[in-house]
Amino acid sequence: MSTMKDFLAEDGGMAMNIAFFNRFRGEDSDFYFEAAAGDWYAGVLEWSLHTISDVEECSNHKYHGYTIHWESGNKTRLVIPNWVMDIQPNGWNHAKNLFNKYLRTIVE
Repeated sequence: MSTMKDFLAEDGGMAMNIAFFNRFRGEDSDFYFEAAAGDWYAGVLEWSLHTISDVEECSNHKYHGYTIHWESGNKTRLVIPNWVMDIQPNGWNHAKNLFNKYLRTIVE
């Protein structure tokens, strides 16, 4: 069985982009869906390509972390517990939902 880490590595970052979009989309997000002809996944991908410049990953004994570098020059840090990353989800949708549920923003 595949773990959350495996699913996230295999999907090209789509589950991660969906989680980031759910948390950080702005008022102009509808533009990306119009450009993608109404396809939600394509709209999320367009949004991430135009708003995220880089994502750095790191981990320690307790958390797996992400630092998002935005095109605006700002950065945001997020973490997810390692025990969640070791879960063996039933499929991609289950992995996506777990990732979205347990991902937390670190306020600096």
